[in-house]
Amino acid sequence: MSLFPSAGGSNSQIEGDTAQSSWLTNNSFASAASFQLQQNKTEPTRLVSEESSTTDEKGSQQSTSSSSDEEPRRKKQNKQKTTKHPKMEDENLLQEGYCIDRKGDKNYLYFRRPYQTRIPKFWRVTLNCLGLPRHLKVELKEGKKRKKRKHEPPLERYFHIDEDSENENNKKEANSLQVERLNQITRTDPHDEENWIQLVELQDELSCKNKSLIAEKKVSILDKAISHNQTSVALKLKRLQVLDSVAQDTFRDWENFVFQHSDNKEAWFKYLNHIKTDRRFTVRRVLTAFGKSLERLTTHMHRSDDDVIKAVNYESMMMEIFADLIKFLLECGHDERCFYLLAIMVEMNINRCNTQQVDMDDVEKFCRSDDPLIGEEKAKGFDSWMQQHQQGGWVTDDGDVDDVMDDDDDDDEANTDKTLADNWLRIEKLRSKRDFLPWRVKAECEDEKRRVDFEQIKHLIFFIHDDGNRLKLVDLFLRFIGVDLKDRDDVNFQHSHPCHLIHACNNFHDRFTSITADQPCHNNCPHLLKLNPTRHQTFTRAFQQLIKVAADAHTSTLFPKLAGLWLDYHRGRVNASRSGEAKRKCAKKARIAARNLLQHQPTNIDLWMKFARIELCAGKRDDCRKIVFNSLKSRPSSCGLEICVQFSTFAWKCDGDAVRRVLTALGDDCKFKKHLKSLSEPISAAVVLRVGHFYMNKCEDLACLYEGHVCDATGESPSQLASWVVCTLMFFFLTSPSTLASVEKDLSPVLRRMVTLHSHEGNLQATSDLKMIRELQMELKDDLMTSSVDDSVNSKAKIEFRESVLQGLDDFPASSKFALQLCKMEVKSSLICNTRRYFSLHSTPTSNHHHHINDVITRHAIYTVTFELMRIKAAASGQVKNSPRIVNVLERAIKQNTGGGDSVVELWRVLLRFHPHGDVIVSRALTACPWSKSIALDAVARLGGGFLGEAVKHLTDHGLRVRTPVEEVELLMSLEGDDDDAEDASVEEEAVAGNTVSSVS
Repeated sequence: MSLFPSAGGSNSQIEGDTAQSSWLTNNSFASAASFQLQQNKTEPTRLVSEESSTTDEKGSQQSTSSSSDEEPRRKKQNKQKTTKHPKMEDENLLQEGYCIDRKGDKNYLYFRRPYQTRIPKFWRVTLNCLGLPRHLKVELKEGKKRKKRKHEPPLERYFHIDEDSENENNKKEANSLQVERLNQITRTDPHDEENWIQLVELQDELSCKNKSLIAEKKVSILDKAISHNQTSVALKLKRLQVLDSVAQDTFRDWENFVFQHSDNKEAWFKYLNHIKTDRRFTVRRVLTAFGKSLERLTTHMHRSDDDVIKAVNYESMMMEIFADLIKFLLECGHDERCFYLLAIMVEMNINRCNTQQVDMDDVEKFCRSDDPLIGEEKAKGFDSWMQQHQQGGWVTDDGDVDDVMDDDDDDDEANTDKTLADNWLRIEKLRSKRDFLPWRVKAECEDEKRRVDFEQIKHLIFFIHDDGNRLKLVDLFLRFIGVDLKDRDDVNFQHSHPCHLIHACNNFHDRFTSITADQPCHNNCPHLLKLNPTRHQTFTRAFQQLIKVAADAHTSTLFPKLAGLWLDYHRGRVNASRSGEAKRKCAKKARIAARNLLQHQPTNIDLWMKFARIELCAGKRDDCRKIVFNSLKSRPSSCGLEICVQFSTFAWKCDGDAVRRVLTALGDDCKFKKHLKSLSEPISAAVVLRVGHFYMNKCEDLACLYEGHVCDATGESPSQLASWVVCTLMFFFLTSPSTLASVEKDLSPVLRRMVTLHSHEGNLQATSDLKMIRELQMELKDDLMTSSVDDSVNSKAKIEFRESVLQGLDDFPASSKFALQLCKMEVKSSLICNTRRYFSLHSTPTSNHHHHINDVITRHAIYTVTFELMRIKAAASGQVKNSPRIVNVLERAIKQNTGGGDSVVELWRVLLRFHPHGDVIVSRALTACPWSKSIALDAVARLGGGFLGEAVKHLTDHGLRVRTPVEEVELLMSLEGDDDDAEDASVEEEAVAGNTVSSVS
């Protein structure tokens, strides 16, 4: 059989050598066929009948028919023209699965194509599919007959251009070219992971709308990419994300993935996030996953004991996972389990001697002994218990130990004037904040879930050997109690300070107290208040015990850090004191603590400067000067730079004269005794000029050696160049403020070198130095702007302040200090679109400024919300409304934030606060973050009693902590109502009795 059926009969057959190449040619269109076509133009029916008789592959014989049979045959052919499906005449064609359609193709005649004969169509007449086995059949369904529509030419439109279709075609063509280019690149260089990921993402731009087909194609591409890159974590994560979008159960795939990459931090975080967001989420499943990750990393750490750097890296990974675990437990409401876990970790890693050999069996025995843990009353620590255990079990008589814990339920009263949901919400929040310590005595407890057993946290504890990781553990313990002693304006910023972001949603983690916020940002800001007595006592007992252990162990790195944190806490309490008497008492306790710490390390400059800062906050400026001046006179000149930098950064606003005098002495060859002898003597102009030249020359000399000095630094303390730059800016600001702009211009090459190391090479020391200098520039310009009286000077200062803020945002786009200054500065401006565009630009996932892109997205979304609220409040109405712009910003940030975690929880909570339809957001938020108890509580506050039962069921089913049963609140309300009725009845009886007595009298 020929490849194409003939349009005319071919009576000649090719033989010989040409027959061997007949598969290359179409023998049906021979010269005789063309001759017959010319003769039979007016007889197409006969032509088709003749061609059907010549299509046999084996050359069937010519059938002879008499003239008497021609007439029925023509009638049969005419009948075939009217039928929809023509009958077949050639048995061989029927066997091959094709037939000839004798109905001509009218499209060719309609468009006046140069064909004068009817070109045949081919229809499938068998159920077998060519190229497949015969048992595979094809089912044909007859569709409905479509009516012919009359062809109507479109109306002529002048000046009309179909831009949408043209742009769409251009986009499709560009995507096709991009796909082809990536195909060629991946074939030539299959080890480039970025090209494979781009090729996968381009599949969404294709015209196919079936998600399952697109996902299948993505998986096939990623399988090919993984075959060339077996160790690629990014490609495997991308494949798992694609499978999660279409598949129902990918648990086995995730298990295989973490088994292959058990030493990769990113793999574990993605795995844990998948377990938290899975539809079968429970707290127990997530804790099991956390335990598995810590166990695997512990195994890797033990295998790399010979390589110290590798072991420390594994330990740092475990601490990051442990920090995520603490946040998860806090968000689930399991405060008792969280405290027990942190206390055990602190006891076994910090509150013991380094020389002791401790294993997990000793820790288990200590936990089962029911001895008080760190922070609890009469706690002696793990070290004391180990000595008792090794020496044969001697017992000390400390008096009778109370077997009853305080269970203060005075505030657990219901208010009949409020609804059931309001009463339940108030009592639940009150108990969550108050009952954070586990029930450690044998007495019966009303809430048995307050008891924590060692088996619940056994798989979550591990040993720590690095001092830096121990400090991280202490920081976690303090943050759990309610104290935040660090400035969180860094890459790993946690939204524990709503006063830095937004006061309309100031219920984020209201347990925390900010120590770094020296200036009040709001009159009722909860971060400027002191801790409640229970938490303050817990913190005091724990820290005193830690400092004692660190001092006895003679560790040179742990004790100064803990002592500095202890003094920072006292300074925060002094700042938080509202009355003069409370401030005086807090300052007295702070002085006692500072003197006790300085007895252990009298040469520690940081402790002396923190002591001086406490005196300045307490209003003792003379005592602050005395501490600083004595330190400068008694210390060698090498320590003068560090003292001057610390003193100038915290005292230039309160005591500018002393700072100017100290900086002058530093620049005048460290002649502190000469310049600090009397503060009343003026500084001559010659000395000022000489000191200014010295500072500029010093900065230029150190700039040449900066790259070599900061290559291996960690950024914990400022470098020499950064310290001299700070002193230079501060000196010129205090002596001649008008020359500050020219000095900054002269120092621009030095700052440019820092910017290069920060942005391109990611040097930690350069980042720390540059941020300190940018913040100082902004603060100095802000002071110039607020203190200037002349309008021309004020306008110039405003321009310089704006430039300093924008420079800081360009270098640190995630910094809350620069972002909030921009919001305050532009809130009354007419060009508010620039600020919106800026935050929108840096909130996209393509930003290259930080690796923690989810935190950057979250922060800029909150900054945008803050700006919109400030703009609304600055308007005439002053009322905060549910702005659609706020909702759109939050929706976009939630869509872009794929990392999960606390940042997503905060975005959902803010969206629930401002969305006009809260019931729509609640279901989405609980599905995206099923581990968040705060979202459920906010939903009850927003939707009222109708959602209370569903919220309690959600918390109970997923294993989240619920402290208050709804039935208990109903009982309290009924009892309160009965008491009110009894009081009303007694009042009525007294009134009746009084009326009776008066009538009798």
